[in-house]
Amino acid sequence: MPDTNSDNGKISKHHLNLLTQSEPMAFYVKFLDTGRVEWSAQMFQLFQLKDTKPLSFTGELKCIHPQDQSKFVEAYKRAINDKVNFHVSYRLVIGGETIKVKHQAAYVSKSSGDELHGLLQIQPAEQANSQQNLITGIIENIAEPIIAISKNGAVQFINKAAEKCFGYSKEQIIGKNVAIFMPDEIAHHHNDFIHRYLNTGHTYVINAERELSAVRKNGETFAMRLSVSVVPNVQTLDENDIAFVGLVQDLTAVKIAESLAHKNTRLDALSHLAGGIAHDVNNILNVISGHLEILQIKKADDESVVKRTQSALKGVERGRQLTNRLSRMSRIDERDAEPVNLSLLIREHIELLKDIAKGQVQIEFDLQEDLRWVNIDPHHLLDSLINLCINANDAMPDGGLIQVSAHNVYLDADKVFATELVPGEHVCLSIKDTGVGMDEQTKQNIFQPFYTTKGKKGSGLGLSLAYNFVKSCRGYINVESQLGRGSCFNIYFPVIDYKQTNSNEPKVAKAVNMDFEQSFRGKRVLVVDDEKPILQLLSEFLKIYGLEVETADSGESGLVLAKNQDFDIILSDLVMPGQLDGAQFAGEVLKQKPQSTIIFMSGYTDNRLSDKQELADIPIINKPFRKKELLNQMHQMLH
Repeated sequence: MPDTNSDNGKISKHHLNLLTQSEPMAFYVKFLDTGRVEWSAQMFQLFQLKDTKPLSFTGELKCIHPQDQSKFVEAYKRAINDKVNFHVSYRLVIGGETIKVKHQAAYVSKSSGDELHGLLQIQPAEQANSQQNLITGIIENIAEPIIAISKNGAVQFINKAAEKCFGYSKEQIIGKNVAIFMPDEIAHHHNDFIHRYLNTGHTYVINAERELSAVRKNGETFAMRLSVSVVPNVQTLDENDIAFVGLVQDLTAVKIAESLAHKNTRLDALSHLAGGIAHDVNNILNVISGHLEILQIKKADDESVVKRTQSALKGVERGRQLTNRLSRMSRIDERDAEPVNLSLLIREHIELLKDIAKGQVQIEFDLQEDLRWVNIDPHHLLDSLINLCINANDAMPDGGLIQVSAHNVYLDADKVFATELVPGEHVCLSIKDTGVGMDEQTKQNIFQPFYTTKGKKGSGLGLSLAYNFVKSCRGYINVESQLGRGSCFNIYFPVIDYKQTNSNEPKVAKAVNMDFEQSFRGKRVLVVDDEKPILQLLSEFLKIYGLEVETADSGESGLVLAKNQDFDIILSDLVMPGQLDGAQFAGEVLKQKPQSTIIFMSGYTDNRLSDKQELADIPIINKPFRKKELLNQMHQMLH
């Protein structure tokens, strides 16, 4: 360090003339002719530098608060150009903290050259305060974004949550106008809002919550809820003081949850409507198919009658397939689910899936060998997969490639954000194509019921059914797509702990090859259904095979018969009006006669068995059923 009494010494009479206060201080000498700078140890401490090389003018300027830089530059230029002293106050931003300093400098002309002797004093109001640090620390770590601005709209403070929410660091945003967080359509009005409040006290944001749009650094627009508080006596504050404090709530997750709930509500409403339609149509088809089958039996020797009834029954079967699709949309029965390995299931139906690829479209499979098992309804899964492959094929009229893959994946908390999935291990089924792709509007509506891009060729139900099925399995389905770049549907299912054993291999039902008339003769059956044509039809049909039949057109009348008489088997519709539907009727019968044999008949379960474990073992035969199906089921229950 130079001699303090020399002309080049760091502490000079000019410094001593400037020392009028006892606050913490740091000093320097700038040799203007050579550009050399000498700092005191306190200068290095102030700027948190460990080496002994002072900052350049540019480096020092970067440490000054952006809003105060011009003030310092003007004072410095005036001192150099006019050879005068200067006195200016400004803020330093060092290590994330703001320090307010008074900067005094004396211009000194010497024979050896001109010098600038400066002194920086830390103002007492900015000295560390333990209580203030505590409050600042709490605000800094609050989970909700907080932004503080001055009267001219410049950002003076943001906490960590605000940095994360908007994507800016403190260094990037301090001093910038808060309008940087706003969409263009309202950003240019923001300063007018502030001025209006300062002049009139009126605004639509201050001391109230408002839902607004905001913009992140990456350009993403999102919804936020904003509440703004104003600092007392705001009109008297300096232009760089904090005047307004805003609390932000990012509504991204809330909006996604609302969208999911809205979509689920619409699907639930449609499911009930579809189920009701399926139930009514199934009853009509049941009557038609029943009379046709009776006609076949009675006119078995008339070849023309048999041929015509067979054709009619094929039409009934097509109607049944349609109502089954409708009922699947509404029927979420956990009893249909079973352990499934998607790789094994898809391999069993590869030829079927290959037949979907038409023209110049090819289909490839990438199925992981050690795939985990999931708990789903395999029939619904296959329906969804076929539908997605058909859509992929239709999206490539000039040819292309469909890729079907199934892999184990692990989804952490970030990846399941905005889904209904739980973090953990999942199986991902992907159906990817190289087709025309979709725009954003189409992607937003693709799972909506009756939404289709195929015009009159499409029903708009395929993807809705797939969505409803995946949702019922506690899974998640999404689509990634761009116009001209194809689409990829990803379906995620949570895994289960399961190992395949021989005892769990699929069982093939054996056809009953015996004389039903001899098998059923003398057996007593009770048929309960609110549709009288079905009662008459089943009564006539069952009597052909020697059964003694009693009928009831309500759960209440059926319960009276079941209590007072003994029946070998009870056939009951599941969905019936009145005080007792089929499930309640069966429950009451089993309370009185636990050994009763019951079969449900229905084309629409309405999930009414999902919480009735005591009825879990009762089989359901779906309407409209072929009478042989009913006879087979009855034979299995009775023998």
